[in-house]
Amino acid sequence: MSTVEFDTDRELFQAEFDRTHDSVSLAVVALVATVRDKEPDLLAPLYSSIDVDALEELFADSTITQQGGGRISFTYEGLEVTVCGDGKIEAVPLETTSEGDFETALQEQKQRVLAELDEEKTLDATPIIRHDESLSSEEYLTLVYELHHVHLPELQANELVEFDRQADEVRRGPQFAKKCPSPKSGDKR
Repeated sequence: MSTVEFDTDRELFQAEFDRTHDSVSLAVVALVATVRDKEPDLLAPLYSSIDVDALEELFADSTITQQGGGRISFTYEGLEVTVCGDGKIEAVPLETTSEGDFETALQEQKQRVLAELDEEKTLDATPIIRHDESLSSEEYLTLVYELHHVHLPELQANELVEFDRQADEVRRGPQFAKKCPSPKSGDKR
C-alpha cells in the first residue's frame, strides 16, 4: 500500500493498494490505523463493519476492477471508507463538529510552529490550537497526523526546523534565523 496522504481540497485521507499483491482488507485496516494513529490490532475487527470475504472477492482480479470500475463505501472506526476498483482507498471522518476551526488550525500549523519557535527554542511536536478553537477528537488526530507526516517534514526539508520523532520535539533548524527573521527588534538568536 502507498503512503497515506491527506487531500486538503477534498478533505479526505487516501492511499492506493496494488490489487495484484495487496489484500484490500489489510490495506483498509492499514489506512484506518494510520489515520487513527493506532496499532492495527487495536482497531475493531473489520468484519464488524463489512463482509471481508465479499470485499476481497469484489476487488480480486476481475473485468470490472481491471477497468477501474467498482466502488464500495462503508463505515469503520468513525470513518466513511470508500474502496475503488482502480486501487484507491479514501477515508473521511464522520464527525466534524467545528469545520471552520479545524480548517483554520490545519492550514495554519506551519505558521504557528514557526511563530512558537520564535518564542521558544524547543516545542513539543503537538498541534498548536488557539484557546478559541474547538476540535473533535477525530479532528485533533487528523491534525497530529498532518503535523507529523506533512508539515514538520516539509519544514525540516527546508531546514527551518529539526524534528526529533523519538523525543517528539521540534527545534529551530539551521535556516530558521535566516528565513524567519523575528519581528522583535534586538533579537540576536
